[in-house]
Amino acid sequence: YIPSGVVSGVWDLFAKWSVNANEMYNLAVKYDDKNMQAIALTLKAFYVSNPTDCFGDIPYSEAYTIYGQSPVKKMKFDDQRSVYISIYEDLELANSLYATGDTFEGASKDLLYNGDLTKWKKFTNSLYLRLLMRLSNRVNEITFGDPAVTIPQKMQEIVTSSSKYPVLESLEDAAVLNYTGVAPFQNKFGSEANMNSRRAAEYTVKRMGESRDPRMDCDYIHSGTVWNGKKR
Repeated sequence: YIPSGVVSGVWDLFAKWSVNANEMYNLAVKYDDKNMQAIALTLKAFYVSNPTDCFGDIPYSEAYTIYGQSPVKKMKFDDQRSVYISIYEDLELANSLYATGDTFEGASKDLLYNGDLTKWKKFTNSLYLRLLMRLSNRVNEITFGDPAVTIPQKMQEIVTSSSKYPVLESLEDAAVLNYTGVAPFQNKFGSEANMNSRRAAEYTVKRMGESRDPRMDCDYIHSGTVWNGKKR
């Protein structure tokens, strides 16, 4: 059976980080930082899309408050359709907010792009396109924006308007969090420093090795696994 912790873990994790992203957005509005607003909206869209994909209807319209407002304690559940439309509208707004010619203050704290706003904008629109694809079979059932557009129309606009909607073009544009080896940025896979922590099972390790999964610091061969030059 699937323990309740598996479900609640997903719910709690993304709820926490989406609220953090929303607070980040509120502060960016307060200090009139358009680029930070765009990044916060992008992160919020990413975090919200996961629970609605898993559970369908989720608290949304009453789940996030404007800076200084009291939170709603008994919030309603919004249907998945309206949640997705809100996500699309947030990503559309994020794309319009970026001023890629600006200098990103505190770039060293940006662990994904080191303050490269052009890459952040590409990530925003690639996420936008990815989430539009989730509903690409709803050709005329869902429209959004002003003037209203359908899902396929917006997808077409993004892929044909690179100047307005730049997207990821290569692995160099990917949003990758590199492990430094210093907590909390440590790769648990394959580490034997603390055997009390969770580790991937042998079956998972082999499959990841066979597919050359980039999260594995090893090469898999048919006679076994080579790990840092040692056969195991």
